Amino acid sequence: MVDSQAIAVFLKPDVTREERIEAGNRIVGTIGVHFISRALRDSVPSRDRRRNFLEDLSAYMNEIGRGNFKIPTLGGFTLDVFILYQEVVRRGGVQHVIDNREFKEISKILRLPKTCTAAAFVLRESYEKILYFYEQKHVFGRNAEEVPPVVQLGARLERVSSTPKGLNATETVAHEGSRDSSLTNLSGDQPKKYGSEFSSTMASLDRRPAFGDLNNRSLNNNVGWDRATSHDGLQTSRNLIQEEVFVTSRPLSGSFRADLGSERNRLVLSLQSGLEDEISWALATINVLSFDPKLDFLVRDYPMLLESLENILKEYLEDLNGGRIFGLHPDEEDARNSGPKVKMLLAADIDYSNMTSRTNILNPSLQQYGDLFCTRDPVNVKREWNAKCVANALRNLSFIERNHSSFAKNISLLRTCMSIILSSDMSSQIVYDLLDTLKNVAVEVVLNEDTLFLLDSAISMLYEWEECTDVTRILKAAELIARLCFNPDNESALSKRFDEILGLLVGFLSSENQDLRLVAVGAICNASAFDWNARVAIAKTPSVVYYLMQCLSDPQIAPLSAITIANLAEAPSNRAILMRYENELVHVAMSNSTASELVACALKELSDD
Repeated sequence: MVDSQAIAVFLKPDVTREERIEAGNRIVGTIGVHFISRALRDSVPSRDRRRNFLEDLSAYMNEIGRGNFKIPTLGGFTLDVFILYQEVVRRGGVQHVIDNREFKEISKILRLPKTCTAAAFVLRESYEKILYFYEQKHVFGRNAEEVPPVVQLGARLERVSSTPKGLNATETVAHEGSRDSSLTNLSGDQPKKYGSEFSSTMASLDRRPAFGDLNNRSLNNNVGWDRATSHDGLQTSRNLIQEEVFVTSRPLSGSFRADLGSERNRLVLSLQSGLEDEISWALATINVLSFDPKLDFLVRDYPMLLESLENILKEYLEDLNGGRIFGLHPDEEDARNSGPKVKMLLAADIDYSNMTSRTNILNPSLQQYGDLFCTRDPVNVKREWNAKCVANALRNLSFIERNHSSFAKNISLLRTCMSIILSSDMSSQIVYDLLDTLKNVAVEVVLNEDTLFLLDSAISMLYEWEECTDVTRILKAAELIARLCFNPDNESALSKRFDEILGLLVGFLSSENQDLRLVAVGAICNASAFDWNARVAIAKTPSVVYYLMQCLSDPQIAPLSAITIANLAEAPSNRAILMRYENELVHVAMSNSTASELVACALKELSDD
């Protein structure tokens, strides 16, 4: 069996290379001796460890439905996957090898010819396709469905952008003109780290009202969230969730049994019922459950949940676009209010040529004055509040990674969210929450004809940045593009808009706003993890390398900028461009900068070519 102490060493974030190799050597001794496939699990291994390994690898990959792999040929020789697997496991697994850029060292051990200029890239790709799932089962004991994705060196953006919120309330929503503004705002500042959110300050948290009777009973939540693992300090754990208060008259999380299918169906049916009380209860319940860090609220367990939430957003979108007809025509209103007087006026001799015709607008007379007479359309009040609840719930649900695929498949919901974002005249909490939702799930979205609207809409928002006073909206749109770059399947679609995207990001890099520079470097960093064509396009874009070098002096942005430069250095055709900045790179590498080690890696790439 695999040494559990050696595995513990691999899982520690701060172990030296020598400790990893010492632990790895103990695991390497089990390769070809310990079988993991069901077909060979009880077999007696032969003396030929290579043959044992290859047979076990083939059997296991067939069992998990990945048996159609093909071993590539490098330099005229078939890749020795047995030696490749040994060397990667000896160094702690493929994630450690990628983080420490050791594939080039392994290529030398495999004695690949110098004509293989992309040896490190091919080895990494081949290992992920052929050996990664076997490694996860053999070394870490993870089944195929539990295997985490490989994090590429250039793709360091965390999959979530900020912290989940609870939906807070201290008032009831106004009904029939009553408005009690006893609203208290909770706000707080937290130290921020890269990976949780690009902005340097956190927006204050609104205490949001919920329908229903309220009392003074409160539930305080002040918990830590530490799901994310650290990779060289660039990908950090989620920040502490700020203390918030949820006030309600109904013991939502206590009375709702999420483990019962009938209860889950009741929740969805309440959303679809059209009854105000039922919808309010369902939305409040979803917000409580999605905010609870002890629960994984999985959308797949609630059939038609996303579709039901989308219908509520569509009602709000109808109001935003002025699609709902309400009120009376002015002539009809006069007829109802005046009665016989209207007939008397019509019987009089009136010169209609001197009268101004009234427009045919369906608009109640008092509602045109907004909140002056407390006559705001009650249907609009209800729809807007429901949309706030839905947006907050979707945002919280999007933090659960196992929900990302469900969101990505529901293209209609994504389109409705983006339509609300673009239809809003001014940014609101609904817009921010929906943008956060799209950002969080964008890593699972594959850009095609159906989903390309996400990229197009985000680019259109970036064009507004010079005249837009709402920087938060621009930042979140840029983060959406950065997370679309996280998915390697989107390389083809993004490459077609590369010139346009990079042109906008260069403008961000030259901005005095540090948040804009940070989000721009993050997007370029993710894009630099693509193939060489993308890296060449980035390096050849005017001023990109220049501004990346300038960002090395900013402690917060320097690590991302250094990773991007190191990725660009792997493309041989970028050597001439980067060598212009050799003196600056050497100076940073010899300093105490947070990016010194990463810049040294870039210099090593340049010197090896």
